[in-house]
Amino acid sequence: MLDMFAGASDTSSAAIEWSLSELLRHPRVMKYLQEELSIVVGMNRMVEETDLEKLPCLDMVIRESFRLHPIAEFLTPHQSTKDIEINGYYIPERTLPNGMSPNDLDMEEKDGLTMPRANPLLTIPTYRLLV
Repeated sequence: MLDMFAGASDTSSAAIEWSLSELLRHPRVMKYLQEELSIVVGMNRMVEETDLEKLPCLDMVIRESFRLHPIAEFLTPHQSTKDIEINGYYIPERTLPNGMSPNDLDMEEKDGLTMPRANPLLTIPTYRLLV
């Protein structure tokens, strides 16, 4: 029952924390996303639903974060489950994308319905808006 309650309230925070973790691991992508947000949204207002179709990088970051860190245990696995060839690329079993090493950043997960980080993400996000 507790997992059901947590699933209703904890999924958003877990998704945001995993997305921030991935952006910290990939500063080039974070910089590109920041530039896209500055151009499309500017520094004087928050992102609105009407902006989303003009933010392809944000869409890709969210999708990739959900692919790597699904918010429920039964979604997409985190690594390849068998040897496979896709569009001429050979992907060995039990490998991470782009030859990534899991040791670059602590990305360990805890058991639970929302799959939170095992260790909290220690970072201080800065406020983007100038308002």
